[in-house]
Amino acid sequence: MGEFPLIDATGLTRAQRDGRECVSCRKRFPRPTVPVGRVATGEVLYRCPECAVVLEPADPGPAWVVLTSGSDSERRT
Repeated sequence: MGEFPLIDATGLTRAQRDGRECVSCRKRFPRPTVPVGRVATGEVLYRCPECAVVLEPADPGPAWVVLTSGSDSERRT
């Protein structure tokens, strides 16, 4: 798999962190299949196909926050 953005796991359930539950809608069946990011421990996070289509930003813009490899956040400009 390619490199995915680092996502803060605060507020995610164990099932979401394990990839058994969609990180957006928490649906478990069918199992989410669209990789969207990873947590600091290396686990890949997934969305269900419906959420991936609906929630994917067309243009992230300047307010889109991306976590860096450190623990700090940066605003993309």
